[in-house]
Amino acid sequence: MFSLSILLSACTQSPLPAQASQFADVACKCPDRKCLTDLQSLFNQWTQAHAGEKVSADEAGRIGKAVRRLSKCNEKIVGSLSKQSTDFADQACKCTNTKCLSEVQKDFVVWTQLHAQDKVTAEVANTLEQAGRRLSECSNKIAGK
Repeated sequence: MFSLSILLSACTQSPLPAQASQFADVACKCPDRKCLTDLQSLFNQWTQAHAGEKVSADEAGRIGKAVRRLSKCNEKIVGSLSKQSTDFADQACKCTNTKCLSEVQKDFVVWTQLHAQDKVTAEVANTLEQAGRRLSECSNKIAGK
C-alpha cells in the first residue's frame, strides 16, 4: 500500500515546475538578446495559459526558483533591469520610423510583463521610470504627436 500511495502522489504532481525549469534552461543557453526576447514572449504566453492552475506550496517554490534562474540568465546577457530599461529607451530614440518603434515597443511590453513582479530598490524604480518617460517621449516624436 505504501508504494501505491507514492505512485499516486507522483501521478498527481503538476508538470508546471518542470516546464518552468525548462524555460530557465533554455534562457541560460540563449546566445543573444533575440533568443531571450523570443523566449520571454513564449514564457509570457505560458504564464498566462497557466495563471489559474493550482499547485502545491512546494511546486510554487520550485516554479519561483526557476523564474529567478531565468531572470539571472537574462541579466547575464542583457544586464541589470536599470540597464535594460535604458537600452529600450535608447533603441526607441534611435528609431527613425514606426516599424522600428513598434518592434521596440513590442519587446518592451514583453520585458515589462516578465519583470512585473520583480522587487526593486527606489533607485532602480527611479531609473525605470525615467527610461519609460524617455521611451514615451521618443515614441511620441516618431509618431508625430
